[in-house]
Amino acid sequence: MNQKLPTNLTTLHRVAEDLPTLVMFILGAIILLLAGPRTRWLYALLYLAFCAFALLWFMRFICSHCVNAYKNWCPGVFGNIASKFFEQRSLETFKESFKRNIVVLYLCWLVPPIAALYQLVTNYTYRMLIALIAFSLVAFVILPLASKGNSCANCATRSECPRIKEGQNKSA
Repeated sequence: MNQKLPTNLTTLHRVAEDLPTLVMFILGAIILLLAGPRTRWLYALLYLAFCAFALLWFMRFICSHCVNAYKNWCPGVFGNIASKFFEQRSLETFKESFKRNIVVLYLCWLVPPIAALYQLVTNYTYRMLIALIAFSLVAFVILPLASKGNSCANCATRSECPRIKEGQNKSA
């Protein structure tokens, strides 16, 4: 293991690490609020409830297979929460569990831009355009850069992670 493992991670550091994810969820809810005239609150609340469910799923079926969560090395708050509520599962199956279960979070990324694009085509507003741009910047630029730049760079399970592309230096 060539990585420098994180030490002395504070709760503030962990919350800051996951802040882009939470901002993405809020921006997604704003898009859904802007999208529908009658049912917008319902859609926004259902989206946020699904995001909470997806995070619980992530913690239960991905974090519970990761050594970082149970050795207090996880830079995010979700691994820390998982270690308190879910029993540690086999670390050898991290890669398979990650691949199989990460798809649950995809809807958190896909539903808001699809709803926004539909609204922009059928009922264009500047507010929706701004919300879509903000969501896209956070979800598809800031979140991945922040994650791979900090979390992934110092991760103890980096060599097992499916997020690291083949041919990329997994021990950097």
